[in-house]
Amino acid sequence: MFSEKIDLVLSKLEITQSEFANYSGFDRTNISHLKKRNIRSTNTKTIHKLINGILSYADTHNRLEEIALLLGRPDITTPEEARRLLSDWLFNEGDDEAANEKPAPSGFRERLNLALSFTDLNNRQLSKRMHIDSSLISRYRSGNRTLSAASETAEQLTEILFSQIAEGGHMAELANAMGSHPDTPSMEQFREWLFDEQGARNQQSHFAERFLSAFDSFSAETGVDLPSFEDAYPETARSDLRTIYYGHGGLQD
Repeated sequence: MFSEKIDLVLSKLEITQSEFANYSGFDRTNISHLKKRNIRSTNTKTIHKLINGILSYADTHNRLEEIALLLGRPDITTPEEARRLLSDWLFNEGDDEAANEKPAPSGFRERLNLALSFTDLNNRQLSKRMHIDSSLISRYRSGNRTLSAASETAEQLTEILFSQIAEGGHMAELANAMGSHPDTPSMEQFREWLFDEQGARNQQSHFAERFLSAFDSFSAETGVDLPSFEDAYPETARSDLRTIYYGHGGLQD
């Protein structure tokens, strides 16, 4: 659907709905209205402005390659071709798998960007609320830094994002992105989704199973023969009773 694809684009561009609206030159409520409408025609002034805004922002912030990969056309060479393909992708609801598939971000980076797209917070505003440097938020969003789900910073981030999404009336969109059954997921469910705790537990279990299987497959019969005690600790060494110490003049006996 169109609304889900817009969310996916904003997530790829790592920009909030409000930031993108300002960059494209129209009020942020326009995007919300567009997402709620069943748009059929692509030949409107607003749609042209939306598509031009996406491509212009991607070009300015060196993200055109990501948009090209999202469209499944890494060989795009001209702006005209990019506009046509983006328009077709946004409004085509045929058999294209991406057109019928909900955004399913995996990992903290993609889920953080998607969650932020449901708020009006930018990096600076979020960092100010969390009392941390805005560059750290940028590193979280780019994937250059990770955040432990058990940390106080993670708890603070969860509370801020969840409250902003709820106050902005985007809980249904969040639930759709999370794949949750309830229309209003709890903060705990949001935290587990944001930090992909189930995926982390599955990965830990996988490594633990591999570690234990290494012991199960070990056989003493195929092991390396160890030297005898006499060979490892010969009589000359056992009978040497000298006291050796390290003094000002070096090793002494």
